[in-house]
Amino acid sequence: MKKTIYTKALAFFLFFFMLEIVAQIAEATDFPVISVNNLGTSQLGIKNQNFPFGPEITPLTLMQPNGQRLYSITTSWSFLCVSPNSILNSSPSSPLVLSQQSCQLVTKPDVYDSYDPSYSASSVFMRFKDPNTINPITQMTKDWKRTYDGLLSLHLINNQLIGVRHNEHVNHEYSASWTGTGMAYVYPNTVQNVSVDRAYIDAAYQYSWPTGCRSGFNIPHYTENGTQVNAPGVYDQCWDSFQNFVSLVQIDTQSGNWIPEPSFVRPEDDSSIHDQGPIIWPDYNYRGDYDGLGHLNGWRSSGFYLPTSFVDNGYIYTFYKKAKWGGYCTGAARAPISNNGAAGTWQSFSRARGTFDIPTLPTGFTKENIRNFYDTKTGYISDCIVDENDNGASQPQYFNVARIRGSQYFLAVEERSNTVTGIWSMGIRISTDLINWSPLEVLSSCNGPTSGTSVGWGCGQFAYPTFLDSGATTNYEIDPDEFYILGMHATGSSGYELNAMKLSITVPGVQDKSRLLAMQYYKELLGWTVSYNDSGVIWHAQNIRANGCKADVLDFSQAQDYLNRKMTYSNTDFITMLYRAILSRNPEQTGLDWYIDQLLNQGKDRDWVLNQIVDRPEAQAACNQRKLLILSGDLDGDNDVDIFDYNLLVTNFGNPYTIFDYNVLVGNFGSP
Repeated sequence: MKKTIYTKALAFFLFFFMLEIVAQIAEATDFPVISVNNLGTSQLGIKNQNFPFGPEITPLTLMQPNGQRLYSITTSWSFLCVSPNSILNSSPSSPLVLSQQSCQLVTKPDVYDSYDPSYSASSVFMRFKDPNTINPITQMTKDWKRTYDGLLSLHLINNQLIGVRHNEHVNHEYSASWTGTGMAYVYPNTVQNVSVDRAYIDAAYQYSWPTGCRSGFNIPHYTENGTQVNAPGVYDQCWDSFQNFVSLVQIDTQSGNWIPEPSFVRPEDDSSIHDQGPIIWPDYNYRGDYDGLGHLNGWRSSGFYLPTSFVDNGYIYTFYKKAKWGGYCTGAARAPISNNGAAGTWQSFSRARGTFDIPTLPTGFTKENIRNFYDTKTGYISDCIVDENDNGASQPQYFNVARIRGSQYFLAVEERSNTVTGIWSMGIRISTDLINWSPLEVLSSCNGPTSGTSVGWGCGQFAYPTFLDSGATTNYEIDPDEFYILGMHATGSSGYELNAMKLSITVPGVQDKSRLLAMQYYKELLGWTVSYNDSGVIWHAQNIRANGCKADVLDFSQAQDYLNRKMTYSNTDFITMLYRAILSRNPEQTGLDWYIDQLLNQGKDRDWVLNQIVDRPEAQAACNQRKLLILSGDLDGDNDVDIFDYNLLVTNFGNPYTIFDYNVLVGNFGSP
């Protein structure tokens, strides 16, 4: 009898468990119909005067409260630079130039000692740590960023810049021309548990993998039968000695404004830069078990690739390429913004539970004791948020997210490569919850290599694709009527080209347009990102419906963050801010010129400009349109239909109605 009861209970549980899975699948496939319009492509230009070549990774852009744009320029290290100018106004022949005094080195690999600000065409740009005087194993212990330390995302949270970084640890040889010392430097891998003898690695090393297999230019490699393989002028990757890490850096600001200190040639000398080290760790061990011929016995992890990040509703998310059985997919983790993304506060995504509750680091881990954990198998693993399930043929390479302003939707731009067909592609996906994403809508593709280590990669015009809004103020929020996807194209001669695709997108409407207008005011007038259900948003939505848009805009104009912008923004940026907030668009050139003339030549002040714009008939029409409610019967905009809505009904339409009439008629009312 007990067995029978147990069997029925188990069947009952499995039935509802299957219902839950079906519900999740239904939710995951119930995506809105969107329409994307390509408005044209162009080539941009950016030049960091600290470095002779263009950036490898698509530059990031962040408008600061003081009106200066912050740019992140990344190769295997990262500079932060400030400029008032928009990258969207640049071109290859007229690039956005970032001077040495406007930039500062904020991340660098551990193999480098410092940046040389006095470099010339005949000298090196970065000074190396000399492995002949500094032991590359015992005295270079920042393993997570040994050979690559690049910012791939940047957010301002609690007056700190928060950057998620892609890191690499490679058994690397830098040629004599690269080091500038007349000697090649070798930095052995310290993750793999292989005995290294310095005299030996400088001699023949054909069977000492993974330490004998080196990455670099013009590096001789050997097959198992001893045949030497040379690749003059080609960069060779030693994948047996290649590990990736995801780490985070926190950088203090001055009331939200980052000010460069170019005198710092080492990031570690700047006390405002706080390296948190790795924030996630693979479920499988990093360290492999190799035999004397370089054969790997059993599985090991190479870590995670190319992380990006996004902030929403009290959390900072990171998305990254991760291995799974038979291929790769996109994983995710998140941490409360109250901790500014500190290591130890992150949790990975569990699809079975529909939440983030899986630890991301081994117990007791710190960046200082990292070498104690290379053999650790945590079993902690993020489920995939995007998985093509095509037997490993298609690989995600980059996944960047932005919020669509005025809606509850998120847009992702993704770069993928196919190891079977060699096809590279870039496209977009849409989501309402950041974990269930629509199928990829391809915007650009090409036929890449079908063999070698770069199958399906390298031909695309939009590698490392990144959103940028039309005002060049953020990578993480876009207007549906105009936004950009920026991406890099690697060339054999000039290094990298920066391309821009201008787009618009049509998405379904949302319930409460007054709340969306209030969110727009917060963003454009104050620079705040607030959620749809924020109490301030609800209050301002009610204020808009009760007193009109002008009254609400004037209320925002008393806020300190608005007053700061009024004092510091250029005339162009200030007028553009008002247009975007009040008219929901960028200014036309004639209107912009007229308002600037009023300020410069006619004695008008910025308060006058605000009142002029908010009193325009276009502003009133836009306000009336945005005051409409889609949710039937929700007359007070609190996302609920209740007695308070009935009271509004009586107030606006008189008292012939009873509460019973209201319950019948709610389906017929869309606005008071």
